[in-house]
Amino acid sequence: MKSKILILEKNEHYAERLQKMLTGMLDHQVVLVTSELAVVRELTASFFDLIVLGIHQARAKEGLRLIEILLVEKKVVTVAPIMVVSDVQDPAFIQQCVKAGIADYMLYPEDPVEVLPRLEKVLNKSGGISEMLVRVSTTFLGPASRVFIEQQAKKKLNLSSLKDLQRDQLPDLLRHLAITIRPILKEKVAVFIRRLEQVFGLKHEREND
Repeated sequence: MKSKILILEKNEHYAERLQKMLTGMLDHQVVLVTSELAVVRELTASFFDLIVLGIHQARAKEGLRLIEILLVEKKVVTVAPIMVVSDVQDPAFIQQCVKAGIADYMLYPEDPVEVLPRLEKVLNKSGGISEMLVRVSTTFLGPASRVFIEQQAKKKLNLSSLKDLQRDQLPDLLRHLAITIRPILKEKVAVFIRRLEQVFGLKHEREND
């Protein structure tokens, strides 16, 4: 399955090799950036299935701060897992990254091809678009919303399981949820729908109250 991956990497040669392998060998869509600020800008503008952060010793503090902003403080809306590829071998630094909630941490291999198996493993564990949708809904609507979301997906999109949900089906499902949930949740629904729009980079046609 083709995934959209955001990669922060300041080593241009290394980044280009990794991008060629991800797009050529695995058919993923890759967006390359070279600064922490650019990561934030991309995440506020688009949805990604995975974030790969290349953290070098010289900017280890900035890298850790970005992780905290995304995973601990949640100042930027994203539910994509974060994989760190770094030359920092300090156990305390690694522990801080893991404690913040990253999905994987690996030291820079000489050959970028060694990153691919770990990257694919993280992608497979993330559960795809359906699990990301569930994580957002349970955060705002509570654990019971998983069953509700699955029921509505089956009803609206004729899916046998929420796991079958495809990205191009999200706009229809979002419009349906906006109408269906409003009478039940009232105040919470507007916040929930806005958060879904941000996470998945979608816009829906708001119905009149």
